[in-house]
Amino acid sequence: MSVTVPSREFRLPTNPTLVASPLVLNVRPWVGHIVKHPLGALESPTQWNAEGFDRLDPPVVKASERDAFVTFVQDSNARGGACGVPSICDPVSGEAQLEQPLPCFGVCPSVLVLGCRQQLSALSDRYAALVDELLASVSDGVVVPRAKAFAAIARAATPAGTLDGLAVLAVGVRINSSYTDVVAKVSRADGVRVDFYVRSRTLRWRTTMRRIPRSPTAAARQLLDVPRDDSMSATVLVARSWWQQQQVPNR
Repeated sequence: MSVTVPSREFRLPTNPTLVASPLVLNVRPWVGHIVKHPLGALESPTQWNAEGFDRLDPPVVKASERDAFVTFVQDSNARGGACGVPSICDPVSGEAQLEQPLPCFGVCPSVLVLGCRQQLSALSDRYAALVDELLASVSDGVVVPRAKAFAAIARAATPAGTLDGLAVLAVGVRINSSYTDVVAKVSRADGVRVDFYVRSRTLRWRTTMRRIPRSPTAAARQLLDVPRDDSMSATVLVARSWWQQQQVPNR
């Protein structure tokens, strides 16, 4: 019942080379990410699709699939199950009780987690495929100085330009109150984003999410929202086909 993301190794033409290696995830964290992102468990029940995975082409999730999952969880609870995600198991009053982290990641009974994984099998495959899609989109990318890439993206966000086909890989640091992490982010113009931890030039999947851009300017802003720069990340990796369309010399 585990899942492997990405499904194969991707060697990315950064300098030095980064390698996205297959990571075998246990069922619990994987179900947690599906429930949190495509199924929108941290949103209100009426706004479950705020991340818009149902509006991708093809969609990663359909409303009918979420309805079937909610029914499954509620039936499980009626038989003594213990789902603790209010927006899933109690969609009428759950809106005011949302919390993070989700119980799926830690305290949910294993038998229910396994049942959810089986119920979400098709959705799981589509969600995992996004990791491969985004890595493939930059696997033959062009290494470009950050400032130069950002200028090209800003120009493309105007009526005369296009962001279609654009994906960007950026590496940098993420800082919070207790630690600093080296991270990588692959972002696509439709708002889909895959985050990775960077460990000795190896990428390890962290999460896949989406923020729907409301305009080309908003899409550009999201693409430019990269991890804080450090000495190893003065450049970004840009999808080759999009970069060549911009007719911007790579120098």
